[in-house]
Amino acid sequence: MGNEEQKFNEDESVSKLLGGLKRVDAPNDFDFRVRARIAEGKPEDTTVSWRLAVRYAVPLVLLLL
Repeated sequence: MGNEEQKFNEDESVSKLLGGLKRVDAPNDFDFRVRARIAEGKPEDTTVSWRLAVRYAVPLVLLLL
């Protein structure tokens, strides 16, 4: 099986999975909330805390080993 055939099969299976989902409509104020969040200009804190944890945890584990 070539790469193109495999890619086609993967795309087809994803299409079938998505096709089986029911349609969900966004809330009326969705656009407003997205724009307000962009205007805040702050990234979410979860990625920052995760990076800090990895930055300190990996050297500590290596030191303990």
